[in-house]
Amino acid sequence: MVAAAGGGLVPGAAFGSEPRALDVICNRELPFAKLSREEVAAIFTRAIRVWRGKDVLRPFNFRPATPERLSFDQVVLQMDPDRSAQFWIDKLVRGEGEPPRKVGDARTMVRVVAALPGALGYLAPEHVDATVRVVARIREGQVLGP
Repeated sequence: MVAAAGGGLVPGAAFGSEPRALDVICNRELPFAKLSREEVAAIFTRAIRVWRGKDVLRPFNFRPATPERLSFDQVVLQMDPDRSAQFWIDKLVRGEGEPPRKVGDARTMVRVVAALPGALGYLAPEHVDATVRVVARIREGQVLGP
């Protein structure tokens, strides 16, 4: 178990455990058909901020220590929680940008990604609906096409 920000424990969320199945989603107006692990990682680390000179990208994360965030960081970013936190501290200190904004639950993730141009996020497959588009799937520790 991993300690959550509020001091509680998140059951089954230990880094290195079997990652959860997740779908990477985007706003339907973005031109993506599918994204590779490297592209998703570049977007969520803010290495890519604009897609092909046109679309401003707005990634959204779950809060640290949530099972979804732990799985996403492990598989896509290939970082444990400490490394992820240090990565963003380093970026902020060097003035190289801020981390993606955070949402608290799957319902909010879908609503934000559906409503905001350029938005991307991730969530468990059972929460995906027709208001967003799946551009990658995380299954058994691998990033696959939709």
